[in-house]
Amino acid sequence: MSPPLLFLIMFIDGTWGTWIHAGEHVLKDGRMGVLNRWILTPSHHRVHHSRNPLYIDTNYCNLLNIWDRAFGTLQPEEAAVAPEYGITRPMKAGSFGTSTSASSWRSVATSPPRRRSSTSWPIS
Repeated sequence: MSPPLLFLIMFIDGTWGTWIHAGEHVLKDGRMGVLNRWILTPSHHRVHHSRNPLYIDTNYCNLLNIWDRAFGTLQPEEAAVAPEYGITRPMKAGSFGTSTSASSWRSVATSPPRRRSSTSWPIS
């Protein structure tokens, strides 16, 4: 890939990511009309970060929601279900040991080692 093409792709991706976050406060609805059917909108992004059971594990796309459609993870924002931001498990305030990232690293550190098969990557 040529450097100018790579720069263009990175520029579009970065600009769109900024718009998705800023559009949350600029657009009241965030659905962007007919574009809501084809591209990631602030509404899709709201749903992605919600902890509502209906919205968990949805809207992973970065620009074109065709991928969420293909993998069954597209979830439009429902008028009857307002997105609630946050995490789904309780945390002790002020305790780093129970924070999300610390708990994740603790799980990684204490999980059993993965067995390598003769066909696993990298091949040695």
